[in-house]
Amino acid sequence: MSFAGVWGAGLDIESSLSAMLEALARPRRVPAVPTRIVRSRVGLGYVPTVDSTQLQSPPTSLPELDLHFAGDLRIDNREELRERLGLVTRVSDAHLLLEAYARWGHGCVDTLVGDFAFAIWSGRTQQLFLSRDPCGVRPLFFAQSAGRLAFGSHQRALLANDWVSSELDERSVLDYLGEFPQAEERTFFRGVTRLAPGSSLTVELDGRADQRRYFRPENIPETRLASDDEYAGALLSELRRSTASRAPASVASAVMLSGGLDSTMVTLLAAEQAPIQTISAVFPGVQECDERHFQAAVVAKARSKHLEIRPDPNDESGDFSRLFSVFAEPGPIGAHWLSWAAAEAASARGAQVMLTGIDGDRVVSHGAGRLTDLAQAHDWIGLAREAYAVKDFGWQRKARVTATQALGALLPHPFMAALERRQPSPKAFHDALALIQSGPLSRQSVVERLQAVPVRSRGTRADHLRSLATPDRNWDTELLDHLGAAFGLEFRHPFFDRRVVELCVSFPGEQKRQGGWSRFVLRNAMRGIAPDAVRERTLDASFDRPFWNWARGWLLGDPSRLRALSNLEPYLDLQALNRLINRMPKEPANWPVDLVWRCVILSHWLRASSGVSLS
Repeated sequence: MSFAGVWGAGLDIESSLSAMLEALARPRRVPAVPTRIVRSRVGLGYVPTVDSTQLQSPPTSLPELDLHFAGDLRIDNREELRERLGLVTRVSDAHLLLEAYARWGHGCVDTLVGDFAFAIWSGRTQQLFLSRDPCGVRPLFFAQSAGRLAFGSHQRALLANDWVSSELDERSVLDYLGEFPQAEERTFFRGVTRLAPGSSLTVELDGRADQRRYFRPENIPETRLASDDEYAGALLSELRRSTASRAPASVASAVMLSGGLDSTMVTLLAAEQAPIQTISAVFPGVQECDERHFQAAVVAKARSKHLEIRPDPNDESGDFSRLFSVFAEPGPIGAHWLSWAAAEAASARGAQVMLTGIDGDRVVSHGAGRLTDLAQAHDWIGLAREAYAVKDFGWQRKARVTATQALGALLPHPFMAALERRQPSPKAFHDALALIQSGPLSRQSVVERLQAVPVRSRGTRADHLRSLATPDRNWDTELLDHLGAAFGLEFRHPFFDRRVVELCVSFPGEQKRQGGWSRFVLRNAMRGIAPDAVRERTLDASFDRPFWNWARGWLLGDPSRLRALSNLEPYLDLQALNRLINRMPKEPANWPVDLVWRCVILSHWLRASSGVSLS
């Protein structure tokens, strides 16, 4: 669902809100009938993106308390909350949230389990309260200027206000072009800020804004259970609950099934609730990512209706005008190539909920830091045993990893810190660094930012927490949220659940990697549920070649896409970029397809985005 709002004195609230809702209402495959709540200082509005009223959360008020809500909200622990609040009758999720806010104030978010981004206006305290779920499943942006605030689930709603600057944020542009580490609150627009996952923003009557992080995974204590089976049982129980709450039997659901551990687990647990549709992208001609035998085993066990799709760069997913109408920023464009085709297929078959296994590896953790834990404990036998048990390492690599971990534990900390501060020269950034030539961020400042990113393992828990906080998670969830809105779907991610995350973070290192198996506890939880062929997979499929084929077909499908890139001159060495384009090979080799893709997309996005300006 999509929502927006505006706050401030001296504003034409009705006019501003109407412009924002009009921007949200396109593009939509569901007839958009906005609803709104307007008060003297605030306007709250909502545009439905799915047909089912069961999946909608329209603006709601509690007149007796002068509380008003707008947002995208699904509460999973509603019965628990209803009991704590002493509510006898069942109420909507929005009503329940307002009751929780009346009781606990800003602390209400600490009681919520589910996906949400919302705004609450209190007429009594004249406070505006914005919050976003701990996993960042639902996006929320805001823009503040001279005692005014605009907010919403999509940047284009905020930019509908003429006082919200559309000037480009150069650092975000350079981060995008080079795939450098991105600050999670930044967007492509200087005037628009992203509210971080697990955060809240309170705006007072005088315009003061206070932002706080209410969910911090680093504060989760460790869980100690009696056996491996107990850990597996605890995870299975939470995943079963999480999946059931996201796949109601009364709503047609589909699952994006890759054949990996995460999507397999989601598929089989969803099939326990009701018949489902599974949708898989297949690449028969590319052996390294041909997962059809895994998918077939899961489909047979789930007894799902199954559909195979083959993403095509010449369909809607390669149409500039369509892409730019769905995504406000260029970031998701390119990553959309698989999910677009799946969303289109699911929508065509009547699904309104699309389940994914997105980021299950990040939530459960591969446990790579387990070797560091053993080395730091000087458990040399345990280190050697664990390193040599890794399924996908050759003997030379096993020996090298063991020696590196041992040296890292034995050498003085200042020496290791000095090694980390050396100028990085990772191949992933080499081509981008060579192209960047000017702007507020010189090449050296980019290098300094890369140096600030830790590359050595800090241990299982530290690595797990670091991966959960990686800013690129925003692009994944925002891509699917905006894509779902365009196709009349709601994407839901059972692994991105507060209680699942809390449980997985709390597990000790040996549950994340043991006996050479990464994600050990998840594999144990899948025993007896998933086919052994999937549960015992050691390597993930590589989509480098199919993406190359898709992107190359897209880039060459229309010659104009590779021409007229002069508007990138403030950021790039255009002669070097043109040399790269002119030597595009027929095979991936070492040609930087991702970098050229991002340059072309940014150039066309700048040209198509009315009002966007260079600083």
